[in-house]
Formats: sequence, structure tokens, C-alpha cells
Amino acid sequence: MSLVNVICPTDCTYEVPIISMDECNPFVDFDEVDHVYLTAIDGELDDWTDLAEWIARLLSTDPEPIRDFHVSGELPKPEYNTVKISLKREVESEKKFVLNAMIDETNTINYDAARQLQCHGRYLMWFSAGRFMYGGTDGIEVNIQINPLITKGNEELNLIEMILSWYADHHPERIDNPLI
Repeated sequence: MSLVNVICPTDCTYEVPIISMDECNPFVDFDEVDHVYLTAIDGELDDWTDLAEWIARLLSTDPEPIRDFHVSGELPKPEYNTVKISLKREVESEKKFVLNAMIDETNTINYDAARQLQCHGRYLMWFSAGRFMYGGTDGIEVNIQINPLITKGNEELNLIEMILSWYADHHPERIDNPLI
């Protein structure tokens, strides 16, 4: 499990964090974003590491179910500004994260869900990329842009494009994916 909160020093005592490298058996990761999980803005989890809670919420029809979108997506480098300040120091603005995902299951239910998500509501999101899940117990509050796309040609796949964005100082918390 990654750090719940990143705590930056308030004085000048920065230390190099602990790392783990293995020349003979390196840990590498090739997965893409494969699931986006959405729920109502007040639908945070009690314990996001708990498989039973995930299953209950994914199967729920209560007011705060979690919906599982099967996607092919990416989380590129966030946008931010670096500003030079006094004493030749540099500071970064808050980061804008943008997760880009494509939904390839364009049945009528998913098409209508995309249309409903165009109402500009706010949602909580978690996402997974293979063996890891991201978002913390409270989820990530996101803005959603979603558009069904009809491509040119009869051999091209029509898709639903989903763009999820949020602002934060640090990348989201990560755990081993409890759903795999």
C-alpha cells in the first residue's frame, strides 16, 4: 500500500526517501488503465482494500452503487506550472490530472449512461491498471467529459470517449488491486 498522505517538510530538512531497486529481478509494470469505477459524490468506501465491500457496492442497487466501466485508458503526466521565486527557488502549482479512457461496449444502455453523464455532475472515481488500484478510501472527486464517437468507415470501432479530470498536489494513493 502506498502512503495515504504525502507529508512535505515545513523546514529545509528534506531527506531522500527509501527506495527499492533490484538489478537481477526488477519490478516493472506494463498495464494500462483497464477499469474506471464511479459512484455518487458522497459514496466513499469504508475500506477500499476490502474485497467484500467492493463486491457489495458493485452489485448494489442502493443510492450509492459503484459502476464498473471497462476501458482502455491512460493517465499521462499532469499539467502544472513551475514558477521561479526568490533565492533561485522553484515551486509547482497544483497539478491537473486527466485520465483519458475509451469504452468499446457501445450498447444502448452504455450510450444512454454516457448521455446522462453529460449533465456535468461530480462523482467519486477509482481506477485500476492491472494489478494496482488508485484512489484511496475516499475516492477521487472528478469532472467528467464523455462523448459517444461514430467513426468513419465500416471497419472502424465506434467508441465512447471518457475524460476524467481532477486537481491535486500529488498522484493518487495506490494499493494492490483487491478485485483481482
